[in-house]
Amino acid sequence: MLSVLYVRDHAKEYHIDPDNISVCGFSAGGHLAASTGVFWNNEYILKLLDIEPEKLKPNKLILSYPVITSGEYAHRGSFENLLGEEKENEKWLEFNSLEKQVTKDTPETFIWHTYDDTVVPVQNTMLFASALIENQIPTELHIYKSGSHGLSLGNYLVYGDKKYGESHMSSDWIDKAVRFIYD
Repeated sequence: MLSVLYVRDHAKEYHIDPDNISVCGFSAGGHLAASTGVFWNNEYILKLLDIEPEKLKPNKLILSYPVITSGEYAHRGSFENLLGEEKENEKWLEFNSLEKQVTKDTPETFIWHTYDDTVVPVQNTMLFASALIENQIPTELHIYKSGSHGLSLGNYLVYGDKKYGESHMSSDWIDKAVRFIYD
């Protein structure tokens, strides 16, 4: 959240629009980006920082095969790393299960995943997207048929051997996300 504040405070210097700041994250980084979107106005954080909450709010989220839930479809390793000795603490697991933290104040979100991701189940994306829709947050969702976890660009540079073939590549997520940012 402080990075959003920093970018917003230096927008003129960096020649960027302070009213169009997007946060992007992949996998566990998707959990961090989504956390920025759901916790920007959290009372505890605001007390610590003593700052206007709107300065911390990203305008949009871009989430790529994100870790979201601590429930049935959790990527357990991410929550073990995040919570350390508290990894079994139900209160902290619930708090960090981000589909349960979405409110009407969550920024609009672009989210994508692959159906056959064997590391972070696609249900993570579906749970978050459902919560966004339930809260009437503008949402763009893309589920690609195939693609391994960590495919980033989703093109031949990642696939190398082209085992998925051009028709299954998810590289168009980048163009779709750019359109989303500027809409």
